[in-house]
Amino acid sequence: MRLEAAVALLGAGKLGEAFLRGVLDSGVLRASGIRVSVRSPDRARQLRKRYAVEVFAADNRRALQGASVVILALKPDTVLPVLAEIAPALGPAHTLISLAAGVPLDLLERACPARIPIFRVMTNLALAVREAATVICANSAAGEDHRQSTAALFQPLGSVDFIDEEAMDAATALSGSGPAFVFFLLDALAEAGERAGLRRNVALRLARRTFLGAARMAEDPSFSPREWIERVATPGGTTVAGLDELERHGVRRGLAAAIEAAAGRSRELTSELARQSRERE
Repeated sequence: MRLEAAVALLGAGKLGEAFLRGVLDSGVLRASGIRVSVRSPDRARQLRKRYAVEVFAADNRRALQGASVVILALKPDTVLPVLAEIAPALGPAHTLISLAAGVPLDLLERACPARIPIFRVMTNLALAVREAATVICANSAAGEDHRQSTAALFQPLGSVDFIDEEAMDAATALSGSGPAFVFFLLDALAEAGERAGLRRNVALRLARRTFLGAARMAEDPSFSPREWIERVATPGGTTVAGLDELERHGVRRGLAAAIEAAAGRSRELTSELARQSRERE
């Protein structure tokens, strides 16, 4: 489904560009319906050439002209200063979507001069290949039509779930940081395969395809992850021997600790931003 909304994308770093690529490749937005603002003139030229969209260097207000949806694809510590800059241009006809980790809805609301629909979105770089895991929470000004149109932006780019804001730190750890944890495991498997006797390129290819195949199988809701393990493992076989070593070395505990550490850092970011906001007032 193609959306006719005019979108201002403020920031096009790794995540912002992944979103840009995803919505254009999926056809959910036309290039003519997106205006982008970035800091660097060189980056602006690069994005214009790559995606044939209108890109402004250090001119957020100009990118907003004619837009009904404003997407903040910014680092957390730059969100409030950018909102202070564009606040005079925001009105009831706008919808604000923040992709920044750790920036809560109440800070976004206080930075806006009018009561507008605001969405806090946690997603990941898989937007670029339309396989992202996206979660969304909304403020009370967002009606069902706003929720549907915001979901429609991200549904062609993967999965979408609405959650309570209290669960956002956990989602940040699992969905936002999670791809890096998967790449860590992928690299570890390839490295182990190489040590066991495979050539590096073969080990990496086997590891990639194993992850991809397992992920696609796991999308079948007929079986839980534990049930899939049982289907792969044969009593007394090679898989069970490997699984026993994973448990003995605490891999499950290590992953749990990684998620908790990432969620804890998300909570810290929220506290730091709240303190900076109070200092500005």
